[in-house]
Amino acid sequence: MHVRECLARYIAQTDQSISIGESPFYKELITSAYNPQYEPVSRTTTRNDLIRLFETERDDLVAKIQHLSVSVALTSDIWNACSKQDYLCVTGYYLDSDWRITKRIFGFRPMDFAHTAENIFNVIMEVLETYEITHRILSITFDNASANTSSIALFVARNIPQDGGYFFHQRCACHIINLVVQAGLKQVSDQIDRIRDAISWICSSNPRFSEFKRHCKLNSLKPRRFQIDMPVRWNSTYLMLQNCLEYDTTITCFYNMKLTETGQLSPKLLSTDDWYVAKIFVQFLKIFYNAIVTLSGVYYPTSSQAIH
Repeated sequence: MHVRECLARYIAQTDQSISIGESPFYKELITSAYNPQYEPVSRTTTRNDLIRLFETERDDLVAKIQHLSVSVALTSDIWNACSKQDYLCVTGYYLDSDWRITKRIFGFRPMDFAHTAENIFNVIMEVLETYEITHRILSITFDNASANTSSIALFVARNIPQDGGYFFHQRCACHIINLVVQAGLKQVSDQIDRIRDAISWICSSNPRFSEFKRHCKLNSLKPRRFQIDMPVRWNSTYLMLQNCLEYDTTITCFYNMKLTETGQLSPKLLSTDDWYVAKIFVQFLKIFYNAIVTLSGVYYPTSSQAIH
């Protein structure tokens, strides 16, 4: 049973397939290096072990929280998996017996229905009742979705929190910053699009990138492959621009030369104006990026930073 529990923990903590215990290659690894008597574990058995392990850990957490006389601060967000399944995550933060900030995910529930205020409220209440902490909630942090905001009235109607909750509803500061920056990005989208297109074009072909590396060496620059940003994550745009600014002249000369050779001229050609705007905007984004890094901390207080 100990081996099966260790296998279940390994699968849960490293996001492995539940069928790994059946794999002949996994068996070969374990029998050769650790335990010659190891017998494969079926996925059905592993599934049951995972459920049993979850229930044990959940019950232990409930007992531990009940033993502490603390309030719990919550954050909640709706998360979309690559399988297009929506989940609502409820995370709790509280002080343990040694006065250390502790973070635990209380619920990760599928959202197979409309993301209305009532449905969000019901799912979160189900989680709170499972952990017997409905009377301990200090605050809940949401993003600025209207359904999240509307759900607050439902919590208050249920007397959560019990002290009236002046600070009960917290709006995610990182989400507010994201909205501000996304609005700013629209103002310089043409310049950023041209830079993005250039580095994407250079890095998307191994022969082109090999030639670009030679140009870097000729200009005494260390060759590097640039990461393209994700439009929904502005901080990746900041990092993309920051990383390629040092290479602005080399990128411009190489990219424009290649486009000219193929007859592709303006408006795709890069200009010094594009890089000037990018440099100014990176300085602007750095302020928000540093704020995001600070406010994204988990094991130290951040509410005072947001209020400040």
